[in-house]
Amino acid sequence: MKQPKVSVITVSYNSAASIEKTILSVLEQTYPDIEYIVIDGGSSDGTVDIIRKYSDRIAYWVSEPDGGVYYAMNKGIVAATGDYLQFLNTGDFLMDKDAISSFITHLESDTVVAYGDILCRTSVGDYLQARPPLETLRKYDVLPHPATMVLTVFQKSMPFDTSFRIAADYDFFYKAYFEAKAAFQYIPVTLTAYDAETGLSKDNFVANWKECRRIWGRNPSAAVWIDRMKALIIWWLRGLASHLVPKSRITAYVVEKRRRQRK
Repeated sequence: MKQPKVSVITVSYNSAASIEKTILSVLEQTYPDIEYIVIDGGSSDGTVDIIRKYSDRIAYWVSEPDGGVYYAMNKGIVAATGDYLQFLNTGDFLMDKDAISSFITHLESDTVVAYGDILCRTSVGDYLQARPPLETLRKYDVLPHPATMVLTVFQKSMPFDTSFRIAADYDFFYKAYFEAKAAFQYIPVTLTAYDAETGLSKDNFVANWKECRRIWGRNPSAAVWIDRMKALIIWWLRGLASHLVPKSRITAYVVEKRRRQRK
């Protein structure tokens, strides 16, 4: 297979504290054909100064107000000229300088959606996100978006639905797998790392659940609703526990549980 060109897209907004590490993890890659795109939402905290610092090595960047994260992602999709594209969120970073090169080595010629592993980082330890079967997409968003590459022409034909505020990436993968029957490929490479500390709190769980109901409604299943109601109850109990148990102990419990799930 010919070496594909990879478009890496970072969207940002007031991310001065974390964007430089993200940018450098892309610019330091050994893979020879990377197009780096940065879409900023009109930051006012110094983010744009950091982007300008590396502008001669960024293929395309813009800073202007937009309608939210998925509007920004869609701008990146329009700008992308690579064969595959990857979204690398501000604060996330590629695992090492050979991450994309190692990932692409395994890529098969007919793959539309390729996904690898993602390292979840917390204050009490790191773990690899669990990798359930793709059929589990009927119930949960199981794909680590920052560790995923999508055939650009396919993504351009199916941009993110901006009527979603939280779950548009889940909506995209759901439609790609169940409706478009796109070819998915798991690649055994830890491509990306991200700070999972805030994710463990599930602060946006209820809002996410409401959006997911729209996605599941296309293929209603009693099992899906039962599983998600269980998750809603667990989220509520975790919130209650957070008032009684130190956050560090809850985080440590979740990290250990997810490490066991991965084995």
